[in-house]
Amino acid sequence: PPPAGGAPKKRASSGSRAIHPIAELNPYQQRFCLKARVTTKGPMRTWDKPTSKGNLFSVDLLDASGEIRATFFKELADRVFPILEAGRVYIFQETAGRLKPSNKQYTSIPHEFELTFGNCTVEPCDDDAGIATIKGDWKPLALFADGAGPREGNVDVVCVVKAASPAGTIISSRTGKELTKREVTLCDDSGYDIRCTFWGELALRDDAFWEAQPVLAAKGMRVSDYGGVSLGSGFSSQLLWDSTDEPRSAALRKWWDQDGGREASTTALTNGAGGGGGGGASAVPFAERIALDDIKGRQLGYGEKPDYVVVAATLNFVRTEKMWYEACAQDGCQKKVVQNTDGSWHCEKCNSTMQDCERRYITSATFIDDSAQAWISAFNDTGLQMFGNVTADQLAVYKEEVEGEEGKFEDYMKQFLFQRFILKVRVKSETWNEQQRVKSAIVDLKPCDYKSESAALITALKALPAN
Repeated sequence: PPPAGGAPKKRASSGSRAIHPIAELNPYQQRFCLKARVTTKGPMRTWDKPTSKGNLFSVDLLDASGEIRATFFKELADRVFPILEAGRVYIFQETAGRLKPSNKQYTSIPHEFELTFGNCTVEPCDDDAGIATIKGDWKPLALFADGAGPREGNVDVVCVVKAASPAGTIISSRTGKELTKREVTLCDDSGYDIRCTFWGELALRDDAFWEAQPVLAAKGMRVSDYGGVSLGSGFSSQLLWDSTDEPRSAALRKWWDQDGGREASTTALTNGAGGGGGGGASAVPFAERIALDDIKGRQLGYGEKPDYVVVAATLNFVRTEKMWYEACAQDGCQKKVVQNTDGSWHCEKCNSTMQDCERRYITSATFIDDSAQAWISAFNDTGLQMFGNVTADQLAVYKEEVEGEEGKFEDYMKQFLFQRFILKVRVKSETWNEQQRVKSAIVDLKPCDYKSESAALITALKALPAN
């Protein structure tokens, strides 16, 4: 019988096919037809385990009723991946789909389930004005004020880019690969600002883009507890810049440009600025620094997440045998290259050959303070600061010029020793050849300003109990 409210609802159709609303998908359905916009498209990923291997990629699908995370595997993934583009609308005809409970740790989509396509045909179709470009559960930054709000998971926000730092690079502790990142300060009209990290091609966008202070509608931003609280974009994050269709984005643009937002003061939710793990080296109060001996004594680095600490220490030795690696000279690549027999260099990522490469620092050095000595790694940006902005390319040329003159290059490097720095260090244990060891790497450093250091020391001494 029809429901009490009247006649049964008619399903929308596309040609002869009835369109099923995303919001009504449930585990009891295997056959259905969706008309949806691909709001985000993740990269193709692979796995190789003793019991199985294959590949997969995920998309977020949106229609007028709701949104869902969907995944394609193996042969179907290979066939569909080149067809789908983020932002476009498609018909998905599925005959063997599976739905399972959604893992809210990895998505901010409110749908109760996630979809795995099993036997699906995909057809592009004309754009549909009835399907929004983005649909977020927008939260004000005040959500995180006074220690409230989540410190993990995902969140949807609309913010203005208040300021942006230059793009930089780090070495992934998991893969050993160099990653490009850019840290920016986002703010909104709730009176707060927060640090956010963007990665890859987005981080490399022209400085003029960031200086224009665009409004960002960001869905599925990762929340971290580094520096108090901070945000980061991920593969599944959907980012929409200066949208006039999203009401919240348009309202924030008006607040920033016309209603005094640009001049309004905001309270920082993230401690300091710059560097992973919250704040730069100089942003941490004097009393919160540690000694080098504390890295071992406090068993730092053995937790699930890395520890970030700040120390004041003196550079006393640099390993000169292998101070850099040869990187692709193409803008934004920075991948390792191999030299051909004719002296040219080849980049597998770019699939291109070039006459010269760019050398980038990957240096091991020891630092000392009055408690201990420690080996700490430095990468390109921090290496440049340690060596007076002398580039790795310049050092490589000089090293080649003095080759055969025993000890001359080492003598040249001595000029950089015994400088005192304020270091921000990432500490994390790693397993290598079945042995666990703690590795430390500089994420930020500043030359010691003895005047301000002395003032901070006096202040710290005055704060000690009288007895």
